[in-house]
Amino acid sequence: MFRRLFVLCCALLMATQGVQLVRAERHKAAGLHTPSAPLTVSQCIEIALEQNRKRRISRLAVETAEYQHKQALSAFWPQITAESTYNQLDEDVHFLFPSNTYDYNIAVPGLGTISGQTVVPEQDVTVMDRKSITSGLIMSYPLFTGGLRSNAVKASRSNVQAARQALRRTELELVRDVQRMYYGAVVASRLSDIGQETLVRLRATTDLTERLYKGGSGSVTKLDYLRSKVVLESTRSIVEQLASNVALAIAALGNTMGLRWDTPVALAENEIPFVKVDADLERLVAGAYRFNPDWKRLGAGLEAARALVDKERSARWPKVALKGTLWRWDNGLDHSGMATEENETGWSVGIGLQMPIFTGFMTTNKIKEAKARLKTLEAQQILLKEGVALQVKHGFIRIDRSQKIRSAAIAAASYAREHRELAVRAYMNEMVSTGVVIESQIIEALARAKAEMALYENAASRFDIDFVIGREMKKLLEFNG
Repeated sequence: MFRRLFVLCCALLMATQGVQLVRAERHKAAGLHTPSAPLTVSQCIEIALEQNRKRRISRLAVETAEYQHKQALSAFWPQITAESTYNQLDEDVHFLFPSNTYDYNIAVPGLGTISGQTVVPEQDVTVMDRKSITSGLIMSYPLFTGGLRSNAVKASRSNVQAARQALRRTELELVRDVQRMYYGAVVASRLSDIGQETLVRLRATTDLTERLYKGGSGSVTKLDYLRSKVVLESTRSIVEQLASNVALAIAALGNTMGLRWDTPVALAENEIPFVKVDADLERLVAGAYRFNPDWKRLGAGLEAARALVDKERSARWPKVALKGTLWRWDNGLDHSGMATEENETGWSVGIGLQMPIFTGFMTTNKIKEAKARLKTLEAQQILLKEGVALQVKHGFIRIDRSQKIRSAAIAAASYAREHRELAVRAYMNEMVSTGVVIESQIIEALARAKAEMALYENAASRFDIDFVIGREMKKLLEFNG
């Protein structure tokens, strides 16, 4: 009998270990909100969405993707650049006119022809001063890029969608974790209450056993008395474990909400709501393919990968651009040499063509690399499709199991309570042994704990399915209906 009771006590302890699965996320830093009143689960979710660091990082990722998309759109605008260059040579620029000899004949009436020769000496002319400043306004506008610009925009737009789905996934994950931890703390508190009630009853049973033993009752021996003391102290240790579980669960909840480690958190709810689920599994799976953020993010990634393949292909096409320049040239020479008034300012307009001839197979290999990445994502999509359906099915099975276990555990707890009350009355009249009374109290506690754990399992399974689907299961069923 003692061995059996010890096994029952150990089973009660193991049943409560699942509550400790509510764990803190290491990446969250201290928050600013200080709750001053008991919080509902909705209020906890609101605080977490406001202060959780992981969500802030995801929002920054969305902003980054949006700015990258705007960068891609800038390729459709003309690019205008202002330039100014100061240049100093080691000496002025000169042009040497060589000496030259000119023969001339002049016809003079009445005198005949006068012939002569003129020699022009060598001349060293300063063409440009060694110091000059060149300023210009340069404009370029691509007329044809072979799809480079349009596909870059498509890829960046898909990246924005992927980042938004990642943010949505973070928010859904945060909502799920807060709900699991909140109701994990609730179930831990209820298990602790069950443990306290059982401890009180066992203490009363031990006191009664002691009185009967010391009073010389023949039905109670020293072995019965020692057995009741062992069970009492073992239960006391379990109750202490249950009490610490409550503190750990609340601490994990506060950490997930983004609160400081020393911020007190009180729960306004003391029961886990039971929602009976009676839905078609195929409808849930179909809904997951419509709303699951991972599925949508992978779809956006596929669109980006296809656009990148076309972007790499654009390298084989010629590039045509319109170019224009407006310049001003300031030189030390005052309207002499090259520094004439016409040369000081000017403009030019032209069309440039760039045609790739041979790149050492770089373009070919870039296209193959982009295609390989696309095929990788397509293979991942097949795996994700099966994975999403399997997660929904797993949660659906857990919900069905927990509902059946809860129903059976509630019935068992009702019978166990009646059995315990009868056993106690019979024991007070020395009609049953001490072991029967202790066993009835332990069994009742286990049945009640089993019902509470089944209720928590039901809620946690619903939260997991909501996370996989991407929206609340109840709303999905109402929407489909």
